[in-house]
Amino acid sequence: MTFRFGFTVRGVLPGDDFVATVRRAESYGYDVALVPDHLGPAPDDRTGPSPFPTMVAAALATERLRVGSFVLNAAFWNPGLLAREIVTADQLTGGRLEVGIGAGWARWEFDDVGVAWRPFGARVELLARTITEVRDFLFGDNGFVPAQRDGFGKSGPPLLIGGTGRRVLRLAAEHVDIISHGGLYQVPNSPPGTFRLHDADGLVERLAFVRQHAGARFPEIEGNLHVHYVEVTPNRRAAAERFVAERMPQLTVPQVLDSSFLLLGTEKQLAEQIRAGRERFGLNYVTVSHHCMDAFGPVIEALR
Repeated sequence: MTFRFGFTVRGVLPGDDFVATVRRAESYGYDVALVPDHLGPAPDDRTGPSPFPTMVAAALATERLRVGSFVLNAAFWNPGLLAREIVTADQLTGGRLEVGIGAGWARWEFDDVGVAWRPFGARVELLARTITEVRDFLFGDNGFVPAQRDGFGKSGPPLLIGGTGRRVLRLAAEHVDIISHGGLYQVPNSPPGTFRLHDADGLVERLAFVRQHAGARFPEIEGNLHVHYVEVTPNRRAAAERFVAERMPQLTVPQVLDSSFLLLGTEKQLAEQIRAGRERFGLNYVTVSHHCMDAFGPVIEALR
């Protein structure tokens, strides 16, 4: 399996700074710029970019970089209007678009924009309906059909779902082209946004679940590994101790060192960890968070 590498875009940058960032990413060898659909990273930080303008801008500023949403909140989008956004962006990016969509998890965002917060099962049902209705608008013969659909691909841009819950993974296994595994899961009976991180056994279990429900189409599904943290360092243990103390005290140092979602070590060690993950889990598409883009850049060359 050939590697693909993506990075997330966070915050609204001035035009020149944004162009410089995505061009630098392209020079490192990244394949995809991925834009979240959040108001911001925290309730007191509303710096999240608007997905579709940002994706189009990234594509127009680069030569080969693909662009994608990572991921759209289904509750924020009318399916017909989302279909219009998709075909327009697909045309403007020259067919370099990927569409990621999910059920949404940050309750404060729902409250801020006046969208009703629903139980998880109801949000997954809405996600499923949105996928079906968007496809109907894009490829059906009834109702609203975006004019830009002329020349649109027969199957449209690749569709990605990100999630760890079984209901989301089953939906993804049955319907999408790419499944993103980020390892974070909601702690039961805790406030929304209270997360833990799956270990290797947890990831293996979820991949087996996807295989079971995807059936014959499993080999066609691309697996994405979302890496949340990268630190290039000669001392992995010291870096892991700092990470636990400063970022995720609910984890232990051995858990950090063993995690596929956290990369700490020399560039050579990071490359070896990514290769080992591809061999063990079959995840060839690796995405790093925005603050890790420069740190991980040199590792890409070692993996090509």
